[in-house]
Amino acid sequence: MTSVLPGSLPTQAAAAAALELRDITLDYPDGVDSSGKPLTARALDGINLTVERGDFFALTGASGSGKSSLLSVAAGLITPTSGSRLINGVETTGYRDSQLAELRRTTIGIIFQQPNLIASLTAAEQLELVARIGGARGAELRAARSQAHDLLDLVGLSAASHRKVHQLSGGQRQRVNIARALMSQPALLLADEPTSALDSERSEEIVRLLAQVTAEFNTATLMITHDAEQAALATGQLHMVDGRLLTL
Repeated sequence: MTSVLPGSLPTQAAAAAALELRDITLDYPDGVDSSGKPLTARALDGINLTVERGDFFALTGASGSGKSSLLSVAAGLITPTSGSRLINGVETTGYRDSQLAELRRTTIGIIFQQPNLIASLTAAEQLELVARIGGARGAELRAARSQAHDLLDLVGLSAASHRKVHQLSGGQRQRVNIARALMSQPALLLADEPTSALDSERSEEIVRLLAQVTAEFNTATLMITHDAEQAALATGQLHMVDGRLLTL
């Protein structure tokens, strides 16, 4: 399958890890002390993490342990207080907002808890919109439509490509969400509790699907989950405790 939205990172870095976090710290404002001096709370404390293409890591930990903060830093949604974030071997910590937006459009796929699909669009149109936003027109847009149908077939929704959001089950919506995240053939796939709204059977289907697309697309996948059984389906497990990262 040919990507219609090629990545913007240098090709010479393609052999590098899809994601590398080096000594990442992240502090949030946390009020002031008795003298009015600003206080901070440390959400991430010396995080070092490398995720290679083909890796599928499950990230677990209690609420407030730093899981979502780590994923947000990896996605370029939050700038860390210190440390380095490398995507495909390229230092991106100092990127401007516009550069980070381009990075997420071309190189990082994000799967949120809620699919956030547009009600007026069909399943196929949800994916085509990614190409339109990227400027695809004419032959590129036709290729994107073909790619969208290929991806919906991959996630088991070829027969539902014409359906709108209200005609899809929760599990089907999340499959559309996964297919949409794959439109740019990302090097890095980040999933923030993608099964939180699903029953156990559908949840297992989604996690197995993530394992499948990780292998087929050779992505580096990092998934947050609270479910030990889902975490066991990943090829590696990580655990957060008070902003620190442990390998299980």
